[in-house]
Amino acid sequence: MKKGRCTKFGECSLADNKMYQSFQEGHEQLCQECGSRLIIITESNGLRIAIIFGIIFVFLAGIVFGVINFLNNKKTLSNSKVSIESQKQLIVTKQQKSDQINLSLDQWIGWRSILMANGGLDTKDGSIFNKLGLRVNIKNIDDNEIKLNALMSKSLDAMGSTINRYAFEFAKLKKANIPVKMIIITNTSDGGDGIIAQKGIKSIEDLAGKRVALARFTEAQCLLEWCLQNSSLSTSKIESIRNNLIFTDDAGKAGETFFAGKADAAATWQPFLTQATNSTDGHILVDTKTINNFILDGIIFREDFIKYNRSTVEKFIRGIIEATNALTSNPPNDSDSKYSYLVDSFPMCANLKKEEIEGMFPDAHLSDYTDNVKYLSAKTGLAEEIFKQSSQIWKKIGELADPNFSSEAFDNSIIEGMNQYFQKNEKNIINVKAEQRELAISKSPILTKQLTINFQTGKSTILEDSYAALSDFSLTAKMAERSIIQIEGNTDNVGNDLANQELSAKRARAVAMYLQYQGIDPTRFITIGNGSKKPIASNGTKDGRSKNRRTDIMLKEIETHKKK
Repeated sequence: MKKGRCTKFGECSLADNKMYQSFQEGHEQLCQECGSRLIIITESNGLRIAIIFGIIFVFLAGIVFGVINFLNNKKTLSNSKVSIESQKQLIVTKQQKSDQINLSLDQWIGWRSILMANGGLDTKDGSIFNKLGLRVNIKNIDDNEIKLNALMSKSLDAMGSTINRYAFEFAKLKKANIPVKMIIITNTSDGGDGIIAQKGIKSIEDLAGKRVALARFTEAQCLLEWCLQNSSLSTSKIESIRNNLIFTDDAGKAGETFFAGKADAAATWQPFLTQATNSTDGHILVDTKTINNFILDGIIFREDFIKYNRSTVEKFIRGIIEATNALTSNPPNDSDSKYSYLVDSFPMCANLKKEEIEGMFPDAHLSDYTDNVKYLSAKTGLAEEIFKQSSQIWKKIGELADPNFSSEAFDNSIIEGMNQYFQKNEKNIINVKAEQRELAISKSPILTKQLTINFQTGKSTILEDSYAALSDFSLTAKMAERSIIQIEGNTDNVGNDLANQELSAKRARAVAMYLQYQGIDPTRFITIGNGSKKPIASNGTKDGRSKNRRTDIMLKEIETHKKK
């Protein structure tokens, strides 16, 4: 069979519709519709014609497109001299630029500077954010995984988190290729978190063999781990405590488990700490009144949001600091009888009286401009160090975290830019009084760190190979800023007892002096020379004597900071 097409265009429907007709070789080549002759179309001719028609179509389409494009370009060039790359940038910016921030916060009194600046969950007319031309849409989300997933999906631009949790949240976000930065510290836990225990448990070391209740992957667990690792407990004893943990849904449930008699201790939060203080059977073993620079809250932003909305983010930071200054220097007066910005935002505040709401304020120290410069400083700031130590903790217990990410996790450039609005001020030195140090000597330490500090025989000059251990401890001392540091020098039994006692005292003072050079307030130190009176091993062997030549550094609670 062959194909042909009728030649009678305008007279034959088959010709007008360009329909091909089949016919057998040897038969007359006539149209089945009108009887006119057919043009024979061979396979090669058909392909050739198709190509020709295709070329003609492309040529005509190119002419039409060129004319339209010329007219459009002429109009664009007459209005603007913007380059192609600039046009692309404008399109991206238009898609992502915003004067609104979608933020999530959990129910924590430490976020009150943000809520006050916003007037609640939605930006109120006349609020600090409103006056700065900013809108902040706050979502009250307590579930950490929901918050993290919302940030990943861009449902949120930012979220509140502690640095402790951020240490493994950052690793998850990095794995998902979602760059983020923490750009402001809003508050530090100042008694809101801690470890409660039965009366007979006097120190962290006493937790060996005990049941501790806590919520997995929370700040409470991180605090417990930090205390264990800064104690004199052996690795095996620490592991036995981990194996005996009682996991609960949240830190509040851990407190309930303790008071139900199902645990010997609990890492929890308020109001269970106050309840333990008022209980005849329990007490606060350690809390963030003493370890006051370890649980820090801040705001994490997606980097892409910061990139395209930097001025919006700057207004947000400025508004938080303005609110912090207002709350700390001029607390709200009685006209705001229920602190509506808190009552309307947090269900936990809905049925509380003004006095009860105010009673929660001391649990979180609001961080001002000076605090942020201190915490976020690339050279001396604690934020990166807390991130590192928290990462090490999570990594040890199997969670995804990497201490090396600490240098990527923070951005202090916006805080540094706030110097045009705010000034740094000198903070009060703790200045522990002599009577407080005297009282602390007879008190049990909350934890004891045994350090091997090397000296030359018969001398009190610290050798260089001990500098790293002392520098590490100085960070511990800065995180537990509201603690007394008792330093006890110890020797083996070789030599005269009086000489050993004097030598051990000199060595304790040398350690205190080194820590002072590291920035530790000297009024916090108690130095004691024990000589050979407190051996931890037999002096009958060389190895035993080596263990006895040590320095014990104890952290003790300052009595005035104890909860009533």
